[in-house]
Amino acid sequence: MAIFEAHSFSRAEADASAAGSARACCVLVALAASLWLGGCGGDDSGASSGGAGGNGAQGGAAGSGAQSGSGGSSASGGASGFAGAGGKTDCSASTCYYLRADAPVGGDGTSWASAFSVFPDSPERGAVYLVGDGDYASLLLDAPESGQAAIAIRKATATDHGSDDGWNASYGDGQASFPDVTMVSDFWEIDGRTRDESDWQRVDAYGFRVPGGFTAHTINFGRGSKDVIIRFVDVGGPAGDNFDPSIPTEGFYFGGFDAILARWRISRSHIHNVYLPFQLAGASDVTIEHSWLGPNWSKETIRGQGHAARIVIRHNVFKDGCQGTPGDPTAPGCTAQVAMWDGDTVGDFDASEIYGNVIWTTKDTGHTDGCLLIGGDGGVSAAGVSANDVRIYNNTLVGVQNGTCSIRVPGSHTGVEVKNNAWFGLGSGVASDCAGDLCENNAVLSGTPFANVATGDFHLAGPTQPGSVLAPPYDVDPTGAKRGADGVWDLGAFEYQ
Repeated sequence: MAIFEAHSFSRAEADASAAGSARACCVLVALAASLWLGGCGGDDSGASSGGAGGNGAQGGAAGSGAQSGSGGSSASGGASGFAGAGGKTDCSASTCYYLRADAPVGGDGTSWASAFSVFPDSPERGAVYLVGDGDYASLLLDAPESGQAAIAIRKATATDHGSDDGWNASYGDGQASFPDVTMVSDFWEIDGRTRDESDWQRVDAYGFRVPGGFTAHTINFGRGSKDVIIRFVDVGGPAGDNFDPSIPTEGFYFGGFDAILARWRISRSHIHNVYLPFQLAGASDVTIEHSWLGPNWSKETIRGQGHAARIVIRHNVFKDGCQGTPGDPTAPGCTAQVAMWDGDTVGDFDASEIYGNVIWTTKDTGHTDGCLLIGGDGGVSAAGVSANDVRIYNNTLVGVQNGTCSIRVPGSHTGVEVKNNAWFGLGSGVASDCAGDLCENNAVLSGTPFANVATGDFHLAGPTQPGSVLAPPYDVDPTGAKRGADGVWDLGAFEYQ
């Protein structure tokens, strides 16, 4: 089902809207000298070109062709911005190792002919591990850090597999699967490299599959990973619309608690058939983008508790998320699709951004606290401190039949802006209001505003009423189209073309 049409993103987005911004989402990594460098960089791009640089002084330059984008200098003379994604693996700049599920035991990993059969217990910092098709053991990523040198785990493909020594096309035409991944140490890249851009729900098109999900918390190991990029990964149980009590508990569990887990980016992935796709319990500077979330059976699709600050949720599809948990009287329905609340310290939920998403439900699930809930009001209507400096722009919210689909930022706060959001197909009496410091140009659409609701095509059939003009990075829609190019800044996730 193609909500976002196949598209080679023409303009990567910055993590920060201005140099030195407090909402910068920086990933500080160094994968050899020429690939990733610390600082704030651009959004991920497709497999054929590097990502564009971030705004202001912290952005990396765009790559071209098969090259990664270069790092941009910081105004303070600090480290450069990390390169745009999508470059072909350069085994002359980084040591490459090879992993094959059918390899004989005892290989040294230096070629496909002598590949590792399992991921090594002590991987080399700064190296790239290229993975062939097949089923592998669970990953425990706890290699000690060496400065900011990252370890990259990448799916091998026909066009990007490093050495040709021992290479066979059958190693790169399918999927590699790990039952689950536990992340302990810092500086990792996990990149499946491929998916079907015309069908984000196609499980077998993702280069990596991790059915049991990713765990990074301080409970078992006393720490969890920071500075991580994950792309092109399918996460969750067998695909389907019906509840199965054996599905995984979480897709991604960030459990920093008092030790905040920071600087994660999850891009172009599919998290489905789990109870809870994202648990953010002590996390900051996390970006979730260009991904398909749902179906899931919990009280939220993205839950933030304790501390979830500077969370960027952009250009995703939420489909039949937050359905509650059948048979659990404590989870009969949906709190909110995104609910981040219940922290005690000022700043726990500040500076998050939610923009350009489609939030779509076809189920009759009651929403008790809205569609989006950020921060609390001391327990009057939501537990915890309030959130400041939150931006909620240009989302499309469709199909909620019971309860409320409000956008709520409770309590006393400053700098909360809710603009250009569009609701459609709500049930009778379902609220669609806004609680923020500035609620502007949000509307319930009527008639036939979208190309095809039945098939999930929420591109606009025509222009909407004019919305508010916004600065970068909010000025492009999920397909890369420039907002307002025809003189009208449309409401909702997509700009009318």
